[in-house]
Amino acid sequence: MDDQTRSAVRDFQTKKGLPADGIVGPPTERALVDASAEGAAKQEPTPSGNGQPPQGANGQAAQGANGKEPQKNGNGQAPPQAATGQEEFFGTFPELEFPDTELGLEAEFENWHAELHGGKRNGCGCHGGKPQLETSFEGEGGGAHRRKSVPLTLGIAGDPKIIDLTAKADTSRRIRIRPPEKVQALVLHQMACCYKVKDPLTRFLKMAPHFAILPDGRILQIHPLQAYTPASNGFNAGSVAVEFAGNFPSTKGKWYMSKRLKTEAQRKANQNQVTPQQIESGRYLVQYLIRAMGLKTILAHRQSSGTRENDPGPDIWFNVGQWAIDNLGLKDGGPGFKVGTGNPIPDLWRKWGQVKPQPELEIGNYEGEWEAPPTPGGSNGASALKYVKDLSGPAAECTEALKRAGKTNAEALKLINAQIAVAIAMLRKSSAALKRGSRSSSTIATFQKIFRVKPGYVPTWLKQTATIKDRGDVVAKRCERVADLLASGRIKFFCTINSTNCPDCSNDAAPFACSSWGDESKAPKSSRVVCLGHGFWNDMKAGNTNSMISTIMHEPFHIYYGKYVTAHVSDRGKFGGINCIVQFVFETNSRTVPGRVKERCRHMPVRK
Repeated sequence: MDDQTRSAVRDFQTKKGLPADGIVGPPTERALVDASAEGAAKQEPTPSGNGQPPQGANGQAAQGANGKEPQKNGNGQAPPQAATGQEEFFGTFPELEFPDTELGLEAEFENWHAELHGGKRNGCGCHGGKPQLETSFEGEGGGAHRRKSVPLTLGIAGDPKIIDLTAKADTSRRIRIRPPEKVQALVLHQMACCYKVKDPLTRFLKMAPHFAILPDGRILQIHPLQAYTPASNGFNAGSVAVEFAGNFPSTKGKWYMSKRLKTEAQRKANQNQVTPQQIESGRYLVQYLIRAMGLKTILAHRQSSGTRENDPGPDIWFNVGQWAIDNLGLKDGGPGFKVGTGNPIPDLWRKWGQVKPQPELEIGNYEGEWEAPPTPGGSNGASALKYVKDLSGPAAECTEALKRAGKTNAEALKLINAQIAVAIAMLRKSSAALKRGSRSSSTIATFQKIFRVKPGYVPTWLKQTATIKDRGDVVAKRCERVADLLASGRIKFFCTINSTNCPDCSNDAAPFACSSWGDESKAPKSSRVVCLGHGFWNDMKAGNTNSMISTIMHEPFHIYYGKYVTAHVSDRGKFGGINCIVQFVFETNSRTVPGRVKERCRHMPVRK
């Protein structure tokens, strides 16, 4: 909040007989809400001939773009209004056409966020009293106000996967009770802190958002759904809020950093990544809220606050918000939608899973109050060509390949090393997800969809060992070993496909890639080789990151496990083929699966 706004807050507090501290705490918030309601009542439109206000298409009083009754044209009809793309959203949330005033747009975040970092209540601890939670709300109808009783327990989850902390939470955060039918949106936030805290079941009791999702996937409910809390600026009236614990990067690989973090270790510990468990729980919460409150809209905090540009950040938005839009039919207000000082959702957030730049290319530029120094190995933070030191093969072949990709040798090597790093991380994450005793319902469902059996299924061909007991263990071990092979840096990558570079391949350079059969190769001493084809270099030019990762991930399976296990034939192959494993890895990492991978997996029989 700037000095001018702080001064305006103090003037408002003085007029209302409140302590003039310039902080928008619950008493000031309540006064602002009441003042806004009084102002809206004064602007009530003149009734029509039937004693009712003129109605628009959405049942609201007809208004022009500036909130006033539109002027009529020569034939006595109101002129048509220009489409804004927001009519459908405001039809659902008409109260958001008059968002909270600028006085309340930025300050409410300061108040509870300071507590997460160890600050005192309202920044100074001077508001000792706790306003009582209202147990009724103002109804509308016939121009007369009436009060309706609303049970306090309404909107408290009875779901076993959601930990109910509403009875222990700070009730002063609950400004008033809202009509349940008015609450139809979920706003996604990131805490920008608090990835690891000693006791999260007590640490977050004073925060304003309704839910928190911890790195281990636990979902905490702090406030009932119908409680109005100062969590989301201009979206407060019609939404509930969820905070993901952690400090997550922007599309530029930048993290918010507080001056309170004095040491390198503290700063490093506050540079976090969203966990698969948080994504899974975020999706679960969305589906729960659809059942519990008829959730229709999902929003980002940045849409209502000019100071929260990376809230919740691209990873949370793409994997939870955009996922809900694409798969569950929720709305986000449409392109360009925002309220107050907010900013629209960037297009890059909406397709982040397809175009996400890799971490090795991003480390070293951080936003906020502190800027991290670059890590050793160059300004891009990547260790010098960790997995592939140079491309192999005749210079003429590499020149042609690089020309197809539109890259220099250095640029191509940087990209290949970056995608290898991502493939390794994805494989290891999927392997961990299949650990017996830790398999989530989502992981089991994904596995069954792809492999047509559950991970706990024991195939007739499997010779069980101490570590490999079922089909899930087989896939987990395959992923783990291929990740290790990629990480070893022992694979040579050739610039084109031919039988000279890769003895087990033909001379057709058109495919994405070809590799050896490992110990079953025609030339076992030259068996750790991958020949990159036109398809791969075309992907590099087009920026098709997921397709490049798929190719890099696919070929080492042939090298490690050989022809019998991994040949693309229908009469053998123990677990559905490489394409099914690659599809599983992509889906458990919330990445879009290349179409060719899904199609080939679908047609691959599974030997039971």
